[in-house]
Amino acid sequence: MEPTHTSLHCLVYISSATHEFSPEELNEILAKSRVNNSDLGVTGMLIYSAGNIIQVLEGKKDAINNLLSRIDRDGRHFGLIKLIDKPIENRSFGEWSMGFRAIKTKDAEGFKNISQSSEFFKDNTVTDEIIADILKDFVKNNS
Repeated sequence: MEPTHTSLHCLVYISSATHEFSPEELNEILAKSRVNNSDLGVTGMLIYSAGNIIQVLEGKKDAINNLLSRIDRDGRHFGLIKLIDKPIENRSFGEWSMGFRAIKTKDAEGFKNISQSSEFFKDNTVTDEIIADILKDFVKNNS
């Protein structure tokens, strides 16, 4: 039986890479992610800039939680902070096993290093709407 749309879950997190990834490393990460996500029924988007990572994951809650456990144990990054972790009615990235965008540092004026701003995200004033606006602005300005 096909799960209903209400059984979908969305997780958005940020983290910092232990070093700046080369294009080859990013391609390897993306290739593996796309295969794994497809097998798990997970869709989403990954944004990377100068060691800063923001990722959106959508799918069944168990699949998302298992995937997040693997991601959290991955030694290539640290400081994982969940921004959104909630049920959703519809996927925003249903066509993407893992959409991707890399921003070059010179193109990211005003892009604050996540590891320096993690206190901001611990504040309860950061809402889903703020995160959604950040993602929408990013996609709009970098498409």
